[in-house]
Amino acid sequence: MKVTAETNEVEWLTVRETDAAGPSTTEWPHLKTLADMAWPQVEAAIRAAPGPVLLTDAGLIGRYDLVHRLDVLRGDCGTANGPAGMVVLVPMMQPGMPAIEGKPVPVMPAQWAMVPEAWVENRHRAGRACIAVNTMTCRPVDTKG
Repeated sequence: MKVTAETNEVEWLTVRETDAAGPSTTEWPHLKTLADMAWPQVEAAIRAAPGPVLLTDAGLIGRYDLVHRLDVLRGDCGTANGPAGMVVLVPMMQPGMPAIEGKPVPVMPAQWAMVPEAWVENRHRAGRACIAVNTMTCRPVDTKG
């Protein structure tokens, strides 16, 4: 999105301030348009991946009303023009169909699953510790505190 902003001569500070101000501002529709303009680059990267794709931190996809774009990718998974596979990791605090920022993720009933907290904590391996790694620093993360 930053590249799209620069290409269209939009100051990145303006983008960040508009995002921070939220959907109630008069500038919000412009921000959503910018996000929509940036989506083809995101989609191209997903399609070009050499293997299955794991999408994490998908909150902005919901925030900018782009969740419907995932449906096109979902339909193209495993085809010559689509990604080999795609998993969208959606943290959920309540049971139910997956949603990003309150917007339902387009899935068929057999295309999603709840991951129990016990599995995340690695209890199924008789208490052996699961190590979380920060992908920015490549260092272990303290998950206890």
